[in-house]
Amino acid sequence: MATADIYPTVYGSTDGQDTDFHVPIFECGEVYTNSKSTRRRPVQCFDLSAYAGWTISAAELRGNVYTVSGTTGFACTLRRVLESFTEDFTWDTKDGSNAWANAGPSTPGSATDTGKVAFTSPTTKGDQALVADVLALVEDAIANRSNLFLFVAQPDNDNPGATADFTLRDPAAAYLRLTVTRRLFAQVV
Repeated sequence: MATADIYPTVYGSTDGQDTDFHVPIFECGEVYTNSKSTRRRPVQCFDLSAYAGWTISAAELRGNVYTVSGTTGFACTLRRVLESFTEDFTWDTKDGSNAWANAGPSTPGSATDTGKVAFTSPTTKGDQALVADVLALVEDAIANRSNLFLFVAQPDNDNPGATADFTLRDPAAAYLRLTVTRRLFAQVV
C-alpha cells in the first residue's frame, strides 16, 4: 500500500451573516452571539488529476484542529458540491458574481443526493481524522467530476441556539489534507 497526502487547491469558509465574502480558513459550525446565530461553512476543492490512474482503497479527510468552541461532538454532514468554484466564492456565489446553481454553502442540496457522508465534529484539538471514509466521494470525483473533489461541510442542526464550532489551524491549505491509500498489486513473475 502507498499513501499520498493531497492538499486543497481552492479553500475557505463563508458565513451566512456576512454573505459577500469568505476567509481562507476551515471553520464549521454555528457561532451564537447576541442572540444571533452565524452559520460557518467550509468549502473546499481537491484536484485529484495526479491520482486518477490509482486504484484507491481508502480515503480520509484529516486536519489539524485548532479550536473547538461550545458544544463539541455535534453531528455534521460533508456533501459534495456539484459545480466548480473559484477562490472568490461567497455564501451566495461560486465566483464572486455568479450564483450557486445548487449545493453551495447557502443551499442544502438534494435530499436524494447520495454524495454525502455523516461525521461527528472533533472534541479535541490536534491532528486527527475529520471524516474517516470519503472513498465513495473520491471515486465519484475521479469518475464523474473531472477529478475534482469539491465539498461543503455543515452541522446537521442549522440553528442550535448555542455556539457549536470547530476551526482548523490557519491556513487551511497547510492543515487540511485528503489522505488516499493506493492498492498495489503483486507483480507476477
